[in-house]
Amino acid sequence: MQSDRYQGRFPGYTGKKLFEVEHPVFGSCTVAAPDENAALLPAATFWHTFWGAAEFYAYAKVTRAGLLERSSNG
Repeated sequence: MQSDRYQGRFPGYTGKKLFEVEHPVFGSCTVAAPDENAALLPAATFWHTFWGAAEFYAYAKVTRAGLLERSSNG
């Protein structure tokens, strides 16, 4: 699911935490997820790659990007 604030959402996550995931090959994207580790899954899905590949998660950097506003339903 996409919105104007993020490019992906962790499956079933209804919270408001946003994370920016940066990767030297794929670039960066913002995702809604419960924590930094979980943010890798929607980022990998957005980039059409497998989150469990060492080439992906070993080089991905995740930082907190803020919160969704209450009125935003993604």
